[in-house]
Amino acid sequence: MKVQTQNLIVYLGILISEFKSFLSKKPTKKALLAREKKKEYTIEQTKMFLDIWKNNPHNCQSCDKYLGEEPLSLYFDHLIEKSQRKDIALCKWNIYICCSDCHSAKTNGFPTEKHKKAIEYAKETDKRLKHAT
Repeated sequence: MKVQTQNLIVYLGILISEFKSFLSKKPTKKALLAREKKKEYTIEQTKMFLDIWKNNPHNCQSCDKYLGEEPLSLYFDHLIEKSQRKDIALCKWNIYICCSDCHSAKTNGFPTEKHKKAIEYAKETDKRLKHAT
Protein backbone atom coordinates (compact mmCIF):
# COMPACT_ATOMS: atom_id res chain seq x y z
CA MET A 1 0.00 0.00 0.00
CA LYS A 2 2.84 2.39 0.88
CA VAL A 3 4.55 1.73 -2.49
CA GLN A 4 1.30 2.38 -4.36
CA THR A 5 0.83 5.67 -2.52
CA GLN A 6 4.39 6.72 -3.30
CA ASN A 7 3.93 5.78 -6.96
CA LEU A 8 0.70 7.76 -7.08
CA ILE A 9 2.40 10.81 -5.56
CA VAL A 10 5.23 10.58 -8.12
CA TYR A 11 2.72 10.17 -10.94
CA LEU A 12 0.67 13.18 -9.76
CA GLY A 13 3.87 15.24 -9.52
CA ILE A 14 4.69 14.39 -13.14
CA LEU A 15 1.16 15.29 -14.25
CA ILE A 16 1.28 18.62 -12.42
CA SER A 17 4.67 19.40 -13.93
CA GLU A 18 3.46 18.60 -17.46
CA PHE A 19 0.28 20.64 -16.93
CA LYS A 20 2.29 23.66 -15.74
CA SER A 21 4.54 23.32 -18.78
CA PHE A 22 1.47 23.16 -21.04
CA LEU A 23 -0.01 26.29 -19.46
CA SER A 24 3.23 28.25 -19.73
CA LYS A 25 3.55 27.70 -23.50
CA LYS A 26 2.59 30.77 -25.46
CA PRO A 27 0.30 30.20 -28.43
CA THR A 28 1.78 30.83 -31.86
CA LYS A 29 0.79 33.85 -33.89
CA LYS A 30 -1.08 31.52 -36.25
CA ALA A 31 -3.04 30.02 -33.34
CA LEU A 32 -3.89 33.48 -32.01
CA LEU A 33 -5.11 34.61 -35.45
CA ALA A 34 -7.21 31.46 -35.83
CA ARG A 35 -8.73 32.01 -32.38
CA GLU A 36 -9.53 35.65 -33.26
CA LYS A 37 -11.07 34.67 -36.59
CA LYS A 38 -13.27 32.07 -34.88
CA LYS A 39 -14.37 34.64 -32.30
CA GLU A 40 -15.30 37.11 -35.08
CA TYR A 41 -17.24 34.37 -36.91
CA THR A 42 -19.12 33.47 -33.71
CA ILE A 43 -20.10 37.10 -33.17
CA GLU A 44 -21.31 37.45 -36.77
CA GLN A 45 -23.24 34.18 -36.57
CA THR A 46 -24.91 35.26 -33.32
CA LYS A 47 -25.93 38.60 -34.86
CA MET A 48 -27.38 36.79 -37.87
CA PHE A 49 -29.30 34.29 -35.71
CA LEU A 50 -30.75 37.11 -33.59
CA ASP A 51 -31.82 39.01 -36.70
CA ILE A 52 -33.50 35.90 -38.14
CA TRP A 53 -35.19 35.23 -34.79
CA LYS A 54 -36.44 38.82 -34.53
CA ASN A 55 -37.97 38.76 -38.02
CA ASN A 56 -39.60 35.32 -38.02
CA PRO A 57 -42.23 33.44 -36.02
CA HIS A 58 -40.74 31.38 -33.21
CA ASN A 59 -42.06 28.10 -34.58
CA CYS A 60 -40.33 25.10 -36.09
CA GLN A 61 -40.55 25.44 -39.87
CA SER A 62 -40.91 21.66 -40.14
CA CYS A 63 -43.47 20.68 -37.49
CA ASP A 64 -44.76 24.12 -36.36
CA LYS A 65 -43.85 23.46 -32.70
CA TYR A 66 -43.60 26.69 -30.69
CA LEU A 67 -39.97 27.29 -29.70
CA GLY A 68 -40.46 29.88 -26.98
CA GLU A 69 -38.96 33.35 -26.78
CA GLU A 70 -35.29 32.46 -26.26
CA PRO A 71 -33.32 31.85 -29.49
CA LEU A 72 -31.18 28.79 -28.75
CA SER A 73 -28.42 28.06 -31.27
CA LEU A 74 -29.79 24.55 -31.85
CA TYR A 75 -32.91 26.14 -33.41
CA PHE A 76 -30.86 27.33 -36.38
CA ASP A 77 -29.98 24.72 -38.96
CA HIS A 78 -27.56 25.29 -41.82
CA LEU A 79 -29.43 23.73 -44.73
CA ILE A 80 -26.18 23.31 -46.65
CA GLU A 81 -23.81 22.18 -43.92
CA LYS A 82 -21.01 24.49 -42.77
CA SER A 83 -18.58 21.61 -43.20
CA GLN A 84 -19.47 21.47 -46.92
CA ARG A 85 -19.62 25.21 -47.61
CA LYS A 86 -17.99 27.52 -45.08
CA ASP A 87 -18.43 30.43 -47.51
CA ILE A 88 -22.24 30.40 -47.15
CA ALA A 89 -22.39 29.67 -43.42
CA LEU A 90 -23.44 33.28 -42.72
CA CYS A 91 -26.07 33.51 -45.48
CA LYS A 92 -29.59 33.92 -44.12
CA TRP A 93 -31.12 31.95 -46.99
CA ASN A 94 -29.12 28.94 -45.76
CA ILE A 95 -30.67 29.00 -42.26
CA TYR A 96 -33.78 27.07 -41.25
CA ILE A 97 -35.51 27.53 -37.90
CA CYS A 98 -36.40 24.18 -36.39
CA CYS A 99 -36.95 22.42 -33.08
CA SER A 100 -34.32 20.13 -31.62
CA ASP A 101 -36.18 16.98 -32.78
CA CYS A 102 -36.41 18.12 -36.41
CA HIS A 103 -32.83 19.42 -36.36
CA SER A 104 -31.59 16.10 -34.99
CA ALA A 105 -33.60 14.14 -37.57
CA LYS A 106 -32.04 16.18 -40.39
CA THR A 107 -28.53 15.85 -38.94
CA ASN A 108 -28.99 12.07 -38.73
CA GLY A 109 -30.14 11.84 -42.36
CA PHE A 110 -33.92 11.81 -41.83
CA PRO A 111 -35.18 15.34 -42.58
CA THR A 112 -38.91 16.02 -42.71
CA GLU A 113 -40.47 16.70 -46.12
CA LYS A 114 -40.54 20.45 -45.39
CA HIS A 115 -36.87 20.32 -44.40
CA LYS A 116 -36.01 18.44 -47.62
CA LYS A 117 -37.79 21.10 -49.69
CA ALA A 118 -35.92 23.85 -47.84
CA ILE A 119 -32.60 22.08 -48.50
CA GLU A 120 -33.42 21.82 -52.21
CA TYR A 121 -34.41 25.50 -52.28
CA ALA A 122 -31.10 26.43 -50.61
CA LYS A 123 -29.16 24.39 -53.17
CA GLU A 124 -31.05 26.06 -56.03
CA THR A 125 -30.43 29.50 -54.51
CA ASP A 126 -26.74 28.68 -54.18
CA LYS A 127 -26.56 27.63 -57.87
CA ARG A 128 -28.36 30.79 -59.00
CA LEU A 129 -26.01 32.98 -56.98
CA LYS A 130 -22.93 31.16 -58.32
CA HIS A 131 -24.08 31.71 -61.89
CA ALA A 132 -24.89 35.37 -61.22
CA THR A 133 -21.30 36.16 -60.28
